[in-house]
Amino acid sequence: MRALEGRYVQVLCGDAAELSKHLVQGAKVQLLASLSQTRLAGCLSGVPTAAEQGVHIHWPILRGVYASSDFPAAELSEVVRQMVASHPTKDIESRIRERSMQPVLPAGAPLMNEVNAQLQRYRAQAELFGLIKR
Repeated sequence: MRALEGRYVQVLCGDAAELSKHLVQGAKVQLLASLSQTRLAGCLSGVPTAAEQGVHIHWPILRGVYASSDFPAAELSEVVRQMVASHPTKDIESRIRERSMQPVLPAGAPLMNEVNAQLQRYRAQAELFGLIKR
């Protein structure tokens, strides 16, 4: 962000939550597009999506808590149970939305399905952009 504000770089592809923090603090930058399916909430609500501008790209960031594939099943079930039980309150949910993020709590199979779906989308987009070969 400092390099962008100082004009050492011309473009920054960043995370909405991180950028919104800087915008609220008065960063002197212009946001060109969000890579979400719909416009974000909070201070980024006025930023058009890339698709609205004719660039059909959707690139969400899925934040989470992850464990290794050999994590003991019983312990993992308990961790997931505790996380679901502590799902954000309305106050925390509104704070998440203020930072232009979406409060979702997928766990277990729904989380794996979403991660795998995103990996497939990213792989296809990387091929389209010529970053990897088919």
